Amino acid sequence: MKPSFIFPKQKDGRRCQQDYFNRVLINGEKIKRSWLMYSKKNDSLHCCCCKMFSQRNYILNREGLKDWKNASHLLKVHEESKEHNTNMATWKELDVRLARGLTIDMQEMALAQAERNRWRDVLTRFVAIIQSLAERNLALRGSTDTLNQPDNGNFLKEVELMAKFDPVIKQHVGRVASGAGSHTHYMGKIIQNELIDSISSKILDTIVEEIKTCKYFSIILNCTPDLSHKEQLSVIVRIVSLVDKPQVKEHFLGFLVAEQSTGESLTLLILKRLEELNIPFEDCRGQSYDNGANMKDGTSC
Repeated sequence: MKPSFIFPKQKDGRRCQQDYFNRVLINGEKIKRSWLMYSKKNDSLHCCCCKMFSQRNYILNREGLKDWKNASHLLKVHEESKEHNTNMATWKELDVRLARGLTIDMQEMALAQAERNRWRDVLTRFVAIIQSLAERNLALRGSTDTLNQPDNGNFLKEVELMAKFDPVIKQHVGRVASGAGSHTHYMGKIIQNELIDSISSKILDTIVEEIKTCKYFSIILNCTPDLSHKEQLSVIVRIVSLVDKPQVKEHFLGFLVAEQSTGESLTLLILKRLEELNIPFEDCRGQSYDNGANMKDGTSC
């Protein structure tokens, strides 16, 4: 406690003293009792190390010492007890281990961080493979999801190739092949789709940000029926980028399923999509449709 702190008085007029926080040796030397704590809330003294490590109940590690009449004697008896000295040694050892980062918790945290770094390195390479295949319009999956099979698809073939030269993927493929660790390997079709969705979302955010920077845009819509005979509406936005030099760019914003191909249905569909992307339609300066007959007649909308 700070020397300036004034301890409250009890009904008998006694109070805690600053002298209690120091031990006086036979030669008169004073040593600070680093283990002693004072609770302002309860007006009581507590032993820090015994409160943490003691298996028995003492006043100093339970409700606290408030007997100021006998406090000096009780503190002396406590600090000379065998259990207090054992707890004190354990406390000091913990203090040293914390300073050196040698506690079990820190070791576990270091192992967990190493595992997180390993997975980050693995996923970074998987994302790069997916991006490379997507840029060349190549399918990821084959007839099987098993490594080292002739028909397991482009993604796993790229993983196998990278494992020959990259130590991170080589170690990961080795762990999967040997069955070491968990069954999680992040090479299946589900995680591939999730990574594709994440990449797509990031690209879309970048495109939308560029559209907002350029402000004005035009839209190009094109309907094509798929194998299930549903109209797939492709949404393309054309902008003029003024970064470095004027440049006309077209960005694909994705497919929308058109339940009906009427002008009203297509209009509501594209307006809803632009609103979801937070792109103001008021900045649209041009419109292009493959089904002009549906869109040019004002009565259809």
